[in-house]
Amino acid sequence: MVKGVRELEKKLTIEFPKLVEERVREALAKAADQVVTQMKQRAPVYIGDELIRTDKRHKGQPVIPGALRESIAWTWGEAPKGTIALGSVQTGLNKEGATKLTIYAGNKQAFYARWVEFGTRKWAGNPFFFSTWRNNKRKVKGQLTRAIRKAIKEMGMV
Repeated sequence: MVKGVRELEKKLTIEFPKLVEERVREALAKAADQVVTQMKQRAPVYIGDELIRTDKRHKGQPVIPGALRESIAWTWGEAPKGTIALGSVQTGLNKEGATKLTIYAGNKQAFYARWVEFGTRKWAGNPFFFSTWRNNKRKVKGQLTRAIRKAIKEMGMV
């Protein structure tokens, strides 16, 4: 129970934001794991023979089956260079800097992630990335809302 204005102020300005940030980070990590798992299930996988690329830019590099699927991941902060990012979610609750989660696909071996997702002028895309996010967006928002409500209840503010 809060007694006095100073104690209430401390609880509202220091303790409550820390608790909410902690609960939101947990919910974001759990949601990101679920979304990444679904994206990996939907990502197309090359199952042909081992090939060596002959194009000018990547000549001599092997085609690695499952490289696109394995390149899908999430991280706190910015996505690695050379990837396509789904976007990022920032909380902005703490003063040092916002908590930012980014889901991404692609790397040196799977440089073609954006071509698979969006297609080219000669080839229709095979969406697996943004469509999965759109299908899960409402669920993720619900998980974040529940995390915030949980923090409010833990602080005894309800």
